Amino acid sequence: MTDQEMADELLLSISSVSRFWKAAGFKHAKDFKNRLRFRCWTIAYVICKKHAAI
Repeated sequence: MTDQEMADELLLSISSVSRFWKAAGFKHAKDFKNRLRFRCWTIAYVICKKHAAI
């Protein structure tokens, strides 16, 4: 979902959505998604590595 789609869905301006991402510590939705994807990949890697050691 893009910033524009979020704004449309929430009946907000895209500026409001952009301000939200900045207040939350991200540049934009894509930045949030990339960090989330990396964190999920890291957790999955650690779990798989832990199970392989058993």
